Amino acid sequence: MSAPAPALPRTIVVVEDEVTQRDMLVHYLSRHEFRVNGAEDGATLRRLVDRDLPSLVMLDIGLQAKTGSRWCAGCVSAVAGLASSW
Repeated sequence: MSAPAPALPRTIVVVEDEVTQRDMLVHYLSRHEFRVNGAEDGATLRRLVDRDLPSLVMLDIGLQAKTGSRWCAGCVSAVAGLASSW
């Protein structure tokens, strides 16, 4: 009997404009076998999602330029195939 294939690391994107909080979350999650990317704003989130769809996005709803809730709606639409550009 062959050994089970190793599980692929789950990818998380932490979107937080406060550097200290973002770094703390990235560090903590990385220690628990997650592949973690940090993003300081929605534009960085978009580039990361376009490159590699994460398993989870931890999104700061209080982002400055474009609110986190607007980025969240754009992500959901893009993943569902409802919008080609967000």
